[in-house]
Amino acid sequence: MSATLTELPPHQRAQDLLRADAHISRLRLSEFRAVASADLSCARGAIVIVGANGGGKTSVLEAVSLLAPGRGLRRAKPGDITRRGGNTPGGWAVSAVVGAEPGIRIGTGLQKDKLGRERRLYRVNGEPAKAAELAQALRLLWVTPATERLFEDAKETRRAFFDHLVCGLDPAHQARLTRYDRARAERLQVLIDGTERASWLGGLEEIMAAEGAAITLARADALAHLAAEIARNALAHEAHFPRAELALEGGIERLFAEYSQAEAERHFAAELRGARARDGAAGKSLVGPHRSDLRARLAASGLPAEMSSTGEQKALLYGIVLAQARLIAKEFGAPPVILLDAVAAHLDEARRDRFLEALRGLNAQVFLTGANLAPFAAIAEAAQIFEAAGGQIRPAVAKSLSRIQDR
Repeated sequence: MSATLTELPPHQRAQDLLRADAHISRLRLSEFRAVASADLSCARGAIVIVGANGGGKTSVLEAVSLLAPGRGLRRAKPGDITRRGGNTPGGWAVSAVVGAEPGIRIGTGLQKDKLGRERRLYRVNGEPAKAAELAQALRLLWVTPATERLFEDAKETRRAFFDHLVCGLDPAHQARLTRYDRARAERLQVLIDGTERASWLGGLEEIMAAEGAAITLARADALAHLAAEIARNALAHEAHFPRAELALEGGIERLFAEYSQAEAERHFAAELRGARARDGAAGKSLVGPHRSDLRARLAASGLPAEMSSTGEQKALLYGIVLAQARLIAKEFGAPPVILLDAVAAHLDEARRDRFLEALRGLNAQVFLTGANLAPFAAIAEAAQIFEAAGGQIRPAVAKSLSRIQDR
């Protein structure tokens, strides 16, 4: 692991992290994608990273996203992130200071042992930690070009997007998902192998039922809060970001609509037992929260999001992101750090400026990327600007600003 994750002051537990100022004041990367190393002092407000494709600007956003539970904005496997041809043994590392120095120091990275085996580690102020503890110090939201296909993409993409929103309100949610997926994968392997281990299968199914119930309830709670926040601010933002009506659909949601929590959990366990032969034959688990889908409609017309225009879909998405940012600010006393990859290329000028204006109103720290500064003219004067080129991330100097603006 990089020294940026090990040379840190004594550990501070999760309950203390909530007092941290919710912005990144320093960000360090090591052997990450195209970036050999970077050490960035970061301001509050807007941080614009400009450069050509492949220069490393999206790598910075991905690095920040990995300071949240889960696999980050690219959903990459940890072993695929390490810079190719790097000169430093081991894997990649990312660390950040949250709040003004000395702040809360958090980090994650990939460690390789002498046999080449890899595992991802987390640290808080120099001590080993769980992913959820990082989320106590720093809450994140992001939108990428891939996210903008959300309503037309596969339901797995929508589900992952919504689970990320849930984690922003409930950092323990990612651990539930991990435990559920681990038990699901182990059960499926037993079913495919055809090994008769009824007691083992029963134990795995009990874990899936308990974790599946917790996942479903956490999603329902987050959805209720998000829907209420969208409704509260509908008039303020309707012109640019039409109100979305959201729903979670799936067999397990129907169980919880019909039964109490305990009864629904028992019914889910029974469904899993009854589906053993079918799941084994199909080679996949056919019931559970991993099958749920996030559905959206335009409130004004009732039109399903996937049937609306591309512009309306983008407006719905950004309206949801704004509502989530406001909700986090209300719940935790500070807005999330927001990552926007190539947002200028995917929103019309009026909506883009309105979106940035709304973020300024939240006093959120926002990392934005683009090929040049032109789309960010409204905020460029007050923004901190970095140039990304050849895997190097450097602060833009005054003499280069006109070049960045025009290219």
